[in-house]
Amino acid sequence: MRDQWRCKGQGSLEGGRGKEKVMVVVPEAPWLKCCGGGATATTSRPLSLAAPFQQAGSQLYSDRASFEAPLTVSLVDGYDNAAYFVGDNFNGANFDSFTDAAVSAIVGETQYETTGFNNNNLIPGQSSGDPLYCAGCNGSYRLSFRTTSVGTAEGVWAVGFDIVGTAEGVRGTVAFVTYGDGSTGEFVLPEHQDVFWGIIDCRRIASIHLGLSGEL
Repeated sequence: MRDQWRCKGQGSLEGGRGKEKVMVVVPEAPWLKCCGGGATATTSRPLSLAAPFQQAGSQLYSDRASFEAPLTVSLVDGYDNAAYFVGDNFNGANFDSFTDAAVSAIVGETQYETTGFNNNNLIPGQSSGDPLYCAGCNGSYRLSFRTTSVGTAEGVWAVGFDIVGTAEGVRGTVAFVTYGDGSTGEFVLPEHQDVFWGIIDCRRIASIHLGLSGEL
């Protein structure tokens, strides 16, 4: 039955409160398998949901390999592009601050919008060789996928990111997802864990707003 549930079309974007290492993936998946009437995800660990699984089309992943299995090509943004080291707000030795427009233009796929600390997209951890993304830090932000090169105006099939939650104390974060058809869903993200989180949905994912429940 699983093979009956497929989304035919262009690929997906794997993208990212607290400090998330948002991995922006731009796969071309002409036959991206999606969850639908009864198809289930294979995950290495369950994720907590804000409510019973009401979004029948959403498939959640906490294992990157399982998430990437239906995808054919991917591009990961590890925030190591040289442009991330020259912030237009602030250019520091270990971190840089960018306006929404500037940080969105570096890769030119995901559109970033800080909604807690206005126009303050930070890329810390540069001297460690493992830079991260955070909005503020500990501010809310929205990732939009309506204008990517691999999706449509309705969004993309899949989004995922690595959460750096142990050392950074990430807690109380939800992902408020707006789908291509205008419907929405809210998912509680893992707390105090270094874990991958991904979602695939045949309705397409237009945006994900990350922050505290009730404040988005």
